[in-house]
Amino acid sequence: MTGTEFARELLALRRNLSVIICGGYSETVDQAGADALGVRALITKPVGGERMDKIVREVFDEKTSG
Repeated sequence: MTGTEFARELLALRRNLSVIICGGYSETVDQAGADALGVRALITKPVGGERMDKIVREVFDEKTSG
């Protein structure tokens, strides 16, 4: 199962989950595709710890304020 398939299954069960996909180069998912699925963030590798921290914090902050 790919990350996008997993995200689709999770969000079908609980639409309000904050899903972040982190992966390498992919021809099957881009930001528009991730947005269409309801994924909160798409992170492409390589990613440093500070950038990962920032994105996760933004997603959690969005969840708690929205």
